[in-house]
Amino acid sequence: MFAIHSKVELLKRDKQPLGSYARHYYDLFQLSEKSEVGIMLRSSEYAAIKADYDLISRAHFPGSYFFPEGLSFAHSDALFPPPELEGVIGQEYEAQCRLLCYGSYPSWEKVRTRFLDLRGLL
Repeated sequence: MFAIHSKVELLKRDKQPLGSYARHYYDLFQLSEKSEVGIMLRSSEYAAIKADYDLISRAHFPGSYFFPEGLSFAHSDALFPPPELEGVIGQEYEAQCRLLCYGSYPSWEKVRTRFLDLRGLL
């Protein structure tokens, strides 16, 4: 989530396309179907992982690290894009899936719905 959040922040700031990073939406969708992920998101481990990632990234990548407000991905434009980003991100996601997926893949709308379902845990 940190990776795609940073790339969307660069998209907003520099108009830098997501490119191959858009595939992370597919990865996040697939992970969200695992029961272990739901358990982890409800645990104290999740907060510890985010805090650790934040501490290391601030120390080693101060110029290129972006984090969501309060380290809450429920506030991330990457997972909950405003209308002006929605179409751009959706198109990049679909383009990457057409290139990388051998079979069917979840639609952008299905990915968005999954994130909305999980928003309270993110």
